[in-house]
Amino acid sequence: MTDRELLELLVAKIDGIENRMDSMESRMDTMQGDIRTMQGDIKTMQGDIKTMQGDISSLKKTAYLVETDIAPKVQLLLENHTDLAKNVMIAKDIEERVGVLEFDVKMIKKMLGARAGA
Repeated sequence: MTDRELLELLVAKIDGIENRMDSMESRMDTMQGDIRTMQGDIKTMQGDIKTMQGDISSLKKTAYLVETDIAPKVQLLLENHTDLAKNVMIAKDIEERVGVLEFDVKMIKKMLGARAGA
């Protein structure tokens, strides 16, 4: 092999290496772009997580309020409602008995009125 042939072979191999290096640089540029995109996505996700943490904190406060303040009041209200329901039932029973007595009094008046007229 002559010196010229060796130089041409070396030049060809160096060209091949340069092409591969260019290809690798291109891929690295693509990877850097992907990494930047992922970093932006991570920042967005971190913001979303902070928002969710705030929402969860708000929900915990609401659950605490329901458990410590509202639930006992509702329980008391239901207990009072039970007493009211009992009183209504008693009142209805009294009203029914008064109605029966009114009917009996009317019947007695009719009977006495019929005897007085006879």
